[in-house]
Amino acid sequence: MTRILLLAALFLATPALCQVLHDAGRAGRIEQYRPQSGEDDRAALRLRRTGQVVWQARSRGFEAMPALRGEPRIHAFSGWSGGAYCCWTLETFIHTPRGIVHAGSIALGKRSPERIRLQRDGETVIRVADAAHDFWDYVGSLGADIGPPVPYVLDRQRMAPDAAAMRQTPDAAIGPGCAPLWNPASFPQEPPATPGYASLAEAVASLRAADWSRFEPGRPHPATEAARLALCLIYAGQVAAVPQILAGFPDAKAALRSATERQIAARIACSPLAPTLRRLNPENALILAPCQPRNPDQTAVSAALERG
Repeated sequence: MTRILLLAALFLATPALCQVLHDAGRAGRIEQYRPQSGEDDRAALRLRRTGQVVWQARSRGFEAMPALRGEPRIHAFSGWSGGAYCCWTLETFIHTPRGIVHAGSIALGKRSPERIRLQRDGETVIRVADAAHDFWDYVGSLGADIGPPVPYVLDRQRMAPDAAAMRQTPDAAIGPGCAPLWNPASFPQEPPATPGYASLAEAVASLRAADWSRFEPGRPHPATEAARLALCLIYAGQVAAVPQILAGFPDAKAALRSATERQIAARIACSPLAPTLRRLNPENALILAPCQPRNPDQTAVSAALERG
């Protein structure tokens, strides 16, 4: 009788769904496992070699990213954490002499994976915006995401920011190269436009000529643009030029300027890129703050904008 009940339970149980995402034979297999009833309700992205699970991560679901250029070939998958507005993570894998290995996880933040590109035309470098600067001016879906795109390369079989490629002159840092990499095919009309400037002087003049009178979530505001430009400079190793951008704040917006400086420091401190940024920008107060996730400075800008 016990055996009959066991067989019946096995027969009636909800079957586990295992989707093979990439199969390289003995080198390894990447699969998505959707759990049975009673298990953790999140999907699992698994790497198997010789029948054994050697790595796994959980999320609400995983999807393959478009094929990437370069050698060794990088296989990339996005996972969604679930919850309002947030968040996606990029999981990367490469082929090595010992088989497929997990090469690292990179936060994509609240940018929907189908709306971004990971590579510029003709490049093999992967570029991902630093998600530490999502929800910059509003804690909600309309908050601006202003993290600069960071180049990643393989370093001893791990994806790592390429500090040498990040370093640029101040004028180059605030040019078109600091704009997000949008996927035009995913927008019904045109992707959001991001200004590019020929020089720091042009950028400051544009900020001074802008309308600072009103903030509406989801619409461009000069304070958000100033913060984006400041971050572009910092991520290019040019933190010394940031005061020139902050000089674009009107005198009447001194409190907003202060909030922007504090939020830049607080967000960078908790960014996974913080060690790289400290190497690029040694001995600067904007870079050296300790990470305090609950510090009110994390949302100082939205609080200042709400106050007007």
